[in-house]
Amino acid sequence: MNNISILKKETLTVFRSVLLEEKVKNDYNLISFGTPRGGTSIIGTLMTLFEFEMGDNVHPTVHEDMSFEGIPINQWDKIIQNKILKNKNWSLKMPIASQCLKTFEKNLPNPVFLMIFRNPFSVAESLIKHDPNFQLDHDSYQKALENSLNDYMAFQKYLKEINVPIIVTEHEKIIKNPESFIRELIKILNIKTDEKIIETAINLISTPGYKRIDN
Repeated sequence: MNNISILKKETLTVFRSVLLEEKVKNDYNLISFGTPRGGTSIIGTLMTLFEFEMGDNVHPTVHEDMSFEGIPINQWDKIIQNKILKNKNWSLKMPIASQCLKTFEKNLPNPVFLMIFRNPFSVAESLIKHDPNFQLDHDSYQKALENSLNDYMAFQKYLKEINVPIIVTEHEKIIKNPESFIRELIKILNIKTDEKIIETAINLISTPGYKRIDN
């Protein structure tokens, strides 16, 4: 486990890069995660645009599978198994998936993980601005920071415990250079697309906010 192959790109770092090269030659299950208000919707938007198989219960703007809404994480196994029965290529964008990566490793036929980090203080400020459960007070800042750091620390724990390739990117790097990020992501995930869709993707993630994709 100590000899994890690592590939470093301008906007991405890939852990178990050799394993990733083998996995993306065939159909795979992409699971993207991070923390709420941490930039995962950028990935969800791209997954929808690039036509990943995300099921028939996906929210039109946040691109999350609503089948998981309100379901405790320890009950996700059955949902995942049902998704795979319907479509073996099923993929998911879910911020809190970082808390149960072993569950996905166990239940998916060919998992690939994609983690997006964002400055935890920026996450806290975004939650306070957009989420009615957070207010402009000390307790909300503390809660938001603790939540995001817990999600990120869960990823750190799993990094050595699971045998799945993990792609790591940063919200700030994506915003700084969206074109490099998209082209690097397309290459390492072996995504079949064209220049018109790539240009659409660059334009979509170059502006903030949730995006609806009509494929």
